[in-house]
Amino acid sequence: MKIQAIMMAIAILGLLAGCSSPSDSGGDDGNGGSDPSDPTEDTTPPGAPGGLEGSSGDRVVELSWDAAGEEDLEGYNLYRAESSFTDVSGLDPVNEALLTQTSFTDEDLQNGTTYYYRLTAVDEAGNQSDPSDQVEVTPFADPAVEGIVIAQIIDQNTQYVIRNKNSISPEIKRGIFLLL
Repeated sequence: MKIQAIMMAIAILGLLAGCSSPSDSGGDDGNGGSDPSDPTEDTTPPGAPGGLEGSSGDRVVELSWDAAGEEDLEGYNLYRAESSFTDVSGLDPVNEALLTQTSFTDEDLQNGTTYYYRLTAVDEAGNQSDPSDQVEVTPFADPAVEGIVIAQIIDQNTQYVIRNKNSISPEIKRGIFLLL
């Protein structure tokens, strides 16, 4: 009987030794959440993206950047403002969902307005990097696209190139019809 009691005590101690409280294990906190002391929880943000570049067009800005090297990269957030900025907190990204490519076309912009952009990387744990270096871009209408050559009038000493029918004076319009 004494041996059975000792064996039972050893079995109970063995079971208790294999169990630990949730706060000691670094696992579930017992309420479905993770314990902040969990050493496996990812709290390290990815590095800031590099190589952000922009080019402008008619009411658009084309942006591209270097791919981040993090294995757990989820995507990127792109931020835009009409004045220079360094901090993205409080700003909404231009993109509705994380960008997974290394380029983005920002459309429906105002020609002649300077836009400032910064980019952040976001990992699978939701950690966001510091912002990238800033790039500033001003969209503009391409003169070659905006004004199509309608006619060329060559006078004795002057050559007139008419690029937009709305900018032609009535006198020149009459001259074009007389020449044709």
